[in-house]
Amino acid sequence: MTVETYAKQHGLNPETVRRYIRQGKIPARRVGRRYEIDIQHTNDNKDDTIYDNIQPNVQQLMSEKDAQIEQLAKHNHQLSVQNERLTQLLAMQTQQNHQLLAQLPAPRQTIAARIGKLVTKLRTKQA
Repeated sequence: MTVETYAKQHGLNPETVRRYIRQGKIPARRVGRRYEIDIQHTNDNKDDTIYDNIQPNVQQLMSEKDAQIEQLAKHNHQLSVQNERLTQLLAMQTQQNHQLLAQLPAPRQTIAARIGKLVTKLRTKQA
């Protein structure tokens, strides 16, 4: 089997296949300037080759995932602290609002209510 055929079947770049051949991960022999891959022995090595190919990527992704989880945990803690502080400030502001409302003078009567009182007083004086 040619390097190109093997690469296409296994979803690899032909240069990667050649590198694996040089490293001994894929059994092959030289025929002139080309490699001929021994199909009978490649099936035994297939899982190891794929595993060796993806293992560094998996480890990198796991490290990146762990770093992101750590960042999210720190950010979550910061948000919790900010939320607690905002809750305290809101409670203080609510208390101040109640104190200020207690200091306000009693609301004045509406004009209609005042006119109604005056009319009542006039009627009682006329009577």
